[in-house]
Amino acid sequence: MKPKTLKSFLNIIIVLGFCSFGIGFMFKIMHWPPAGILITLGYAAVLLSYPKLILLKEKRTKIDVAKVLAVFVWGICGLSGLIFYKEYRSVLIPLAGSGFLVWLGLTLYAVFTKDDSVEAENSPIIRIGYIGGFSVLVIGNFFRMMHWPGAHILMITGGIITAITFFYASFVGEDE
Repeated sequence: MKPKTLKSFLNIIIVLGFCSFGIGFMFKIMHWPPAGILITLGYAAVLLSYPKLILLKEKRTKIDVAKVLAVFVWGICGLSGLIFYKEYRSVLIPLAGSGFLVWLGLTLYAVFTKDDSVEAENSPIIRIGYIGGFSVLVIGNFFRMMHWPGAHILMITGGIITAITFFYASFVGEDE
């Protein structure tokens, strides 16, 4: 498989993994049965695809390495938290959340500072839309879990931002 085709394939797997994780998270909040399967598939897809995508980059930076480590912490702790739910949940789930927040912070830093570790094939609007929409959606899910007010507004706003970004990105061609 050509590197460009492999990168596109891995990007699709990562997006599907995050979507599966997000939908599974919402299913978990609603106590629907397939939540654990969706969350596990999301963790596994991102955990297996993201490091390979970084390794395919021509220019890797220290931020890339830190992002891969954060994804490993997020994925391994999240999957372990699902497997050992009763025994180690209080330790593993916060570690998984910390790994996700570190990855999100490094990604936002790379986007807003125009770091070389961010590939230039997506416009900044699309990158900010994906990251911002998904972040608002995840924060809304945390609000929902804690039964704080405003959770529905955050979840709907994050979903709409992400959907508009997906729609916009599907019609914008790559500049070559």
